[in-house]
Amino acid sequence: MDETPLKAGRREKGKLHKGYLWPIYGDQDEVAFPFSASRAQAVVREALGKFCGVLLTDGYSVYERFTQKVASILHAQCRVGGDITVSTPHSPGRAQFTHPVLHSEDSLPAVY
Repeated sequence: MDETPLKAGRREKGKLHKGYLWPIYGDQDEVAFPFSASRAQAVVREALGKFCGVLLTDGYSVYERFTQKVASILHAQCRVGGDITVSTPHSPGRAQFTHPVLHSEDSLPAVY
């Protein structure tokens, strides 16, 4: 799960609202894109409902606070930075960014 900002809906002529898509990848290869005007924890709580399982997110603190309150969710985080990154191949029109890799003490030997 990750929040992705976008401009959507007109407030007035020439002005777009800022909103967020919250892509969620399911265990059967399905993808949902809930939309919200906010990045608040309430959005995460509503989008996940009674979800139980592994939730893979970035380091945004809202996910951490949410999963600390829900015993049925194992929170796995990935991060970009430090030495836990892999370079992505260059694509025309895109910058050379690093790709997040699952950050867990147990998973590192398998990844590298």
